[in-house]
Amino acid sequence: MRQALKAGVLIATACIPLLVQGQWKWRDAEGRMQYSDRAPPRGTADKDILTRPAHAPLRLVAESPSTSAASSPQGKASSPAEAARRASEPASVHPNKADEARRQQRSDNCHRAQEYARTLDEGQRVQRVNAQGEREFLDEGQRSRERDKARQVMDAECS
Repeated sequence: MRQALKAGVLIATACIPLLVQGQWKWRDAEGRMQYSDRAPPRGTADKDILTRPAHAPLRLVAESPSTSAASSPQGKASSPAEAARRASEPASVHPNKADEARRQQRSDNCHRAQEYARTLDEGQRVQRVNAQGEREFLDEGQRSRERDKARQVMDAECS
């Protein structure tokens, strides 16, 4: 009886990473942490999504200069007050700020697309939630289309 109990605990413990693997973590509009096995609402800013599953679909977001990480021209981190002041300034005051924000966004998109393509190429089972809220695994046709989309993103963002 004890061995069966130990085996059950061992199996349950081994399954925990599988349960956590598909979890999302994000900060909602009120600043509260949210956890779910479903993606956050469409209006959620990419910077507010703190954890996403490895198989999460790609989401290209054009970040505005006001939401990029602020830093001083010397490359030192700014204080929160300085960051807020710089974010409120027009892009014409800091012409490279908008370019740097776009470069960072492209780099993030490139990395995300490469990871997703790698997941698809490795043959891992990929699931997503359909319009009815049900989980479904990608079949080979869907995998192929997702691979093509990831490659298109890599072509556009990784150059």
